[in-house]
Amino acid sequence: MRRLALALLLLTGVGCGPAAGATPRAPFLRGVALSELHPGHDADAYRRGLATIRALGASSVLLPVYGYVDSARSADVDTLFEPPVTAAAYRAFVRGIVREAHEAGLGVMIIPYLNVRRDDGVDWRGNLAPPDWERWFRSYDAWLGGWTRLAREERVELLAVGAELVSSESQLAL
Repeated sequence: MRRLALALLLLTGVGCGPAAGATPRAPFLRGVALSELHPGHDADAYRRGLATIRALGASSVLLPVYGYVDSARSADVDTLFEPPVTAAAYRAFVRGIVREAHEAGLGVMIIPYLNVRRDDGVDWRGNLAPPDWERWFRSYDAWLGGWTRLAREERVELLAVGAELVSSESQLAL
C-alpha cells in the first residue's frame, strides 16, 4: 500500500518542484488533440469537442493542421488546402477554433503537418526528396508563414514545426 501511495504521488507530481537553485520549468501542458479540422465539417462538433476536452480536465488542446505536397518529389508546398478550399480559408476556419478554445479557457498548441496527395504506398512526409531543397524550403517557409502569423496574432501558446520531415533534417535551410 505504501508503494502504491508513493507511485501515485510520483505520477501526480505532488510534492515535486524544482530543486533549490534550479531553473524553473514551464508549466505542464495537460492536453488533448482535436483532429480532423476541416471547414466542411460541422462546427458544432468542434465546439462540443472543446467542451468535452475542458470537462476532462485538460488545460490545452492540440490542433493538428495540414498542408499538401503533390508527391514526395514535389518542388513546392501546395498553396491550396483541398480544392476548392484555399489555405487562407482553412486558416480562417482554424482561427475560429483557436478563439473558441481560448474562450473555453484552453491553451492552444498548433502543429502543422504536410500530407502527400499522391500516395503510392511508399511516400510520406518523412521521405520528401524535392529536386531543389532551397526552392522547397522557400515554399515551405511561405506556407508556414500563414500558420506563424495566425499563432502570433491569436496568442497560441505553442507552435511546433517540422513534424516528421525526417529527410529535410540533413538539409540546410537558407
